[in-house]
Amino acid sequence: MSLDSFIDIRTMMVMLGVGGIVLGLVILLYQHENHRNPALYAWLWAQLCKGLAIFIVGLRGWIHYDLSVHLGNTLLYLGFALEVMAYFHYAFGRWSRHFLPGFLLFSLVVINLAAALTPQEGPRGHLTVMGSLFMGSFTAISAWVLFRSRPKKSALLWLLIVAQSMAVVIFAFRCLGAWVNPEHAALTSSLTNQLAYLFYYALMLVNGFSFILLVKEDTDAAMRRMAITDSLTGLANRRYFLQASERQLARKAGGCLMMLDVDFFKKVNDRYGHAVGDKTLQVVAHILQEHLNKNQILARMGGEEFAAFLPGENLPAAEKQAWNICRDLAATPICLDEINLKVTISIGLTCFDADLPLDAALTRADDALYLAKRQGRNQVQIYSEPTSIPVGG
Repeated sequence: MSLDSFIDIRTMMVMLGVGGIVLGLVILLYQHENHRNPALYAWLWAQLCKGLAIFIVGLRGWIHYDLSVHLGNTLLYLGFALEVMAYFHYAFGRWSRHFLPGFLLFSLVVINLAAALTPQEGPRGHLTVMGSLFMGSFTAISAWVLFRSRPKKSALLWLLIVAQSMAVVIFAFRCLGAWVNPEHAALTSSLTNQLAYLFYYALMLVNGFSFILLVKEDTDAAMRRMAITDSLTGLANRRYFLQASERQLARKAGGCLMMLDVDFFKKVNDRYGHAVGDKTLQVVAHILQEHLNKNQILARMGGEEFAAFLPGENLPAAEKQAWNICRDLAATPICLDEINLKVTISIGLTCFDADLPLDAALTRADDALYLAKRQGRNQVQIYSEPTSIPVGG
C-alpha cells in the first residue's frame, strides 16, 4: 500500500464533519444543565458550523460544486471565528466587537472571491495556501487568547493551549505543502493532506473535550468559592475561617486573633433600613481588607461580626493594626442615596501560641471584645488572664 492511499481524504473529511457535529450536540446537552454559559454556547455553534462545513466540503462531487466551495468555506470560517469568540469570552468575560468581525469578513471575501475566479479544473494550490493561512491565523488568535486568559493555568488549560498551537503548526505544514506543489488541492490524497487531516482530527477531539472539562473545572471552582465566601461582603465566611485557621495552627504558626463588631449596628438597620446596613458592612469589609495582608485570614463570622487571624504576628504590631482600623473606619463616610453616616467598630485582641486550641483563642478574643463594648466602644481591648484572688491569709 502506498502512502498516498493510506487514508481516503473524502472519508476523513466526512469523519471530521460528523465529529464536529457530534461535539456540538454533546455540548448542547451539557448546556441544558449549565444554564447557557455564553462561552460554551458560542463554542457549541462553532463546532456545529465547522462540522457541517467540513461535511459539505467532503461531499464535493456529490453536491453542486459552488455549494460545496462557497457555503463550505463560509460556514468553516464562521465556525473558526465563533470558536475564537468563545475563547475570548471565557478569557475576558466579553466579546471581541471590532477586530474579529472585520477579520472574518475580510477572509470570507478573499477566499470566496479567489474560489469564484479559479477554474474548477485548474490548479487550486493557492486556495489551500490562503485557506491554511486564514485558519491558522484564527487558531493562533485562539492560542494567544487562551494563554492570556489566566495568570495561573491548570493542566487542562495548558493542554488546550498546546493543542491550539499544534493546530497552527499543522496549518503551516499544509500551507507549505500547497506552496511547494501548486497542483495541490484540498481533497487530494497527498501525504501532506493525509497527515494534516489525521492530526487535525485528533486535535479536534482534544480541543472539544478539553474545553468542556475546562468550563466544568471553572464551574466547580466557582461553586467551591460560593461555599466558603460571604455573598454580601466578598470576604471568607465562618466555615472557611475556622478551617484555614486550624490549618495555620497545625503548622505551629500561633499569632494574634481579632474579633471585630460594628458598634450600634442594629440602630443603623432600624433607622436607615437594611440597604444602608448592607452598605455599612461592605464598607467595613473594604477597610479591613486594606489593613490586612493576603497572609492574614479575614472573615465575616455572621451579622455585623468579623474575625481576623494574623499568623505569626506579635502583639504590638497587631494592636497597631487594630487601632488603625478603628481610626480609618470612624473617619470614613458611608453614603447611599441621600444618607451619609459614620460608624465605629470595637475590637477584641488576643495573642496565643500554637498549643492553644482555636476555640479557646476565639473565646479570649470575644472576652476582650465584650470589654471594649463595656468600656465605651470604638476602641481596642487586649485579653488578659483573670487575676486569681488567694484564699485566706
